Amino acid sequence: MKKSINICSALFIAVSTSTLAANSDHDMSMYHDKNKISTYVEDTAKKVNTPEAKAMQHASYMEQKLNLTPAQKQQVYNLTLNKVKNTSTLKTKYNGDVKAAQPELNQVRTQYDTSIKSVLTPDQQTKWKQVLEDQKIKSREPAKLNEYDPTILDSQW
Repeated sequence: MKKSINICSALFIAVSTSTLAANSDHDMSMYHDKNKISTYVEDTAKKVNTPEAKAMQHASYMEQKLNLTPAQKQQVYNLTLNKVKNTSTLKTKYNGDVKAAQPELNQVRTQYDTSIKSVLTPDQQTKWKQVLEDQKIKSREPAKLNEYDPTILDSQW
């Protein structure tokens, strides 16, 4: 029995390897150049981590979840951009010490939440409250690799 399992396993590996080698049309040399890979990762991270990119991702996320109008999306973008920049300024001011910055961070967050509520209709406010509640529940679950959550802007600090 063990002998037949070993033979089947060896046969499967041999067939899989030969199939991959035969169907390989890609230039695999780029995967062996660590400089190219790290440069790509760094460039991608810089694009995603700009305040403008974060604000656009968040505005697009809210547009998708709440069916925002173009005017509402622009307002959400502007408010989120302001929040991200203020948070970044506080991060620099307090050298990354979140505890020391907490009172001012709370003020920025409260101002942002109030401003967002003024942009949304009552129905959208209800939906947004539910989305945030769902995110709280989801954040208690184990994190999934490569999953971006634009509702949690402060966690990137």
